[in-house]
Amino acid sequence: MSDNVHPLRTVHVGTRRAEVDEMLAPVIDLLWRNGFNTLTSCQDAGESNASWVDILPHMSAYVEARRGWAFIDFPLDDGLSLLTALADAGPRDAFYARMTHWAAPDAWDVKVRPRDVAMSAWPQPSKFVIRLLQVCFPVTDLPEIERRLRRHQTGESVAPAPIDWTTVGRSHPEPVSFAPTPAARASAAAPVLRATESSGRTWDDLDPETLADLLAGLDRTHRHLIVERLDLAPRDQHYLQVYRNDDRSFQVEFREGGEDRHYCAYLPPQPETASVDVMLDIVTGWATDRPAWRDTLQWFPWRT
Repeated sequence: MSDNVHPLRTVHVGTRRAEVDEMLAPVIDLLWRNGFNTLTSCQDAGESNASWVDILPHMSAYVEARRGWAFIDFPLDDGLSLLTALADAGPRDAFYARMTHWAAPDAWDVKVRPRDVAMSAWPQPSKFVIRLLQVCFPVTDLPEIERRLRRHQTGESVAPAPIDWTTVGRSHPEPVSFAPTPAARASAAAPVLRATESSGRTWDDLDPETLADLLAGLDRTHRHLIVERLDLAPRDQHYLQVYRNDDRSFQVEFREGGEDRHYCAYLPPQPETASVDVMLDIVTGWATDRPAWRDTLQWFPWRT
């Protein structure tokens, strides 16, 4: 309901060119360079809409609440991809909590709002569609958004880890420290193992070569392999699972006797043979009680 109130800067990337609010210009530039399409944006929704109050007094609370808050509108898929990129390009810290949790201080306001096509062409019959996703955030988050977009542009990502929920009243999980595993006695019998593929096929007392083949065969169709220790009690409570993600990273879990002794770790994407070698070392170390087998990865309690 008013002309643009903020200074403008020209953003020009390839064939895209637009005049945008100067505070948002660096972010819009990075978004375009990363392939994200944008629609409209504003560096301070409260300032831009202050004139509404003269005509619509009930909007005063909205205007005051949006001072110091910027927004960017995206086509739906671009908006979702942008949120994913920001989450992957940094730690799951207080910034991540603001992005994702409604109760965090200064929590982002992310909206997907249906729109009736008749609103812009009244003779048409009503039909509601979803065309955009709006991301509204405090302007104090602009520097971190820029940092994460630069990391995304260079292909950097941060390995998944437990989320720091301290700003919403939850404790921050710490990595687990394990006591050194004693060396197995030479006279000890070899553990009894059973490996189960995602197809349900099982292998008993498999040799390292077969285990390596099973790990190398994990793909988008056959994603996981479970290896059980059948010589330990209680049954079904001593196992290790390897899960292959779409980006060729791996999630690893192991349980040592019960739900309170269940741990998980993450192996970032690596060359195919390197990933198999690391996984084989972890699985064989776990299966044979090899000292320090846990030291390869950082482990956290499962579902903290």
